[in-house]
Amino acid sequence: MIQSTSLASAILTLATPTLTLIFASSFLWLWKYQHRSRYLLFLAGAYLCFVLGAATQISKIPSGTAPNAVVSTLFYTLSTLMLMEGMLRRIGEGLEIGLHAAIFTTLVGGIAYFSYVDGNLVARILINNFGTGAALLFIMPRLKPLRNANGINVLLYWVYLAFALSFFLRTALTVNVHPFGPSDKFAHSAFWIMLQFSMLFFAVLLTLVLLVASMIDRIDRLRSERDVDPLTGLLNRRGFNDHVHAKMARLPKGASVSLIVCDLDHFKRINDTFGHPAGDVVLQEFGGIVLSAIRKGDVAGRVGGEEFVVLLPDADYAGATDLAERMRVKLMDHPFSSLPASYSVTGSFGVAVLRPGESVDELLERADRMLYAAKSEGRNRVVHVGRHAGSANGA
Repeated sequence: MIQSTSLASAILTLATPTLTLIFASSFLWLWKYQHRSRYLLFLAGAYLCFVLGAATQISKIPSGTAPNAVVSTLFYTLSTLMLMEGMLRRIGEGLEIGLHAAIFTTLVGGIAYFSYVDGNLVARILINNFGTGAALLFIMPRLKPLRNANGINVLLYWVYLAFALSFFLRTALTVNVHPFGPSDKFAHSAFWIMLQFSMLFFAVLLTLVLLVASMIDRIDRLRSERDVDPLTGLLNRRGFNDHVHAKMARLPKGASVSLIVCDLDHFKRINDTFGHPAGDVVLQEFGGIVLSAIRKGDVAGRVGGEEFVVLLPDADYAGATDLAERMRVKLMDHPFSSLPASYSVTGSFGVAVLRPGESVDELLERADRMLYAAKSEGRNRVVHVGRHAGSANGA
């Protein structure tokens, strides 16, 4: 029995850093194809630091209980901090450098004290495990966007939470059982092996979810690059069409849907007079105006050179016309950074509301007719069926 538990302990001791090294290599490989996903570097660093900590303990370098405990804790703490930073960086957050320093000092300093001054093994177990678990839990409020998201992000949130809580459960069991036997025998006991296996299980589970999440991030980024206009940040024609049809499929039958079509007035004159870079700035800044004006569920796109479209679910003529008018005024009053202060850019807007049994293409065609009506009436205005009697019959 002793030999079997010793063999199992040795296998777990070697398996954990070996798997961790493979996982670190996986994150580095993913980063090779996702250079903008800097969080992958932090995750790779977290796993590499864990490998170094495990190697320190396995090789017993440096020799001596106290120095080995301090050095291994240093690497394990860096691993924890990099994991936390990687999780936060993935959602656009980050941990302040002061908090990094405070966590590092508390854990490594505590282990140093109870290694060199007190020599208390139980205290070291408590600091290492409770400290690591508490540090991991500290960022849970900042990870709330994961819980409110869909699919893999929700799973990642709960698996990360379970991983953090496992440190408290393992510690409570370890401290309760440890007094029943010497530390050298305890390290080869069946109980200790089960504890190590549980830690390995949660670590592997978290890692696999992180790897899947990072691959999904890659797919989402490729889809975004395909569907998003890089100049304005709005959807391009393909992306707009795909998002609109997906949105329409989810809406209940009979829902009110409106469409706004906008065209910047005399845009060619801007390019000819001030140059295409100046025109690009106008498009970019107007894209920002559109993004700031629309609601969360609206779909906005740049579908032509200076043509923009906004689909408004759950919006009638009044709501759509009000939004179009607000965008028109913001555009007219906006001081574009690439143009003289006295130069005013205006736009023409057409508005239409979906009719029963009408397709999106038919709705877009009617909105286009309203846009051309706005241009024929003098530009810099919003036109919808109610305002344009000449188009009311056919629009």
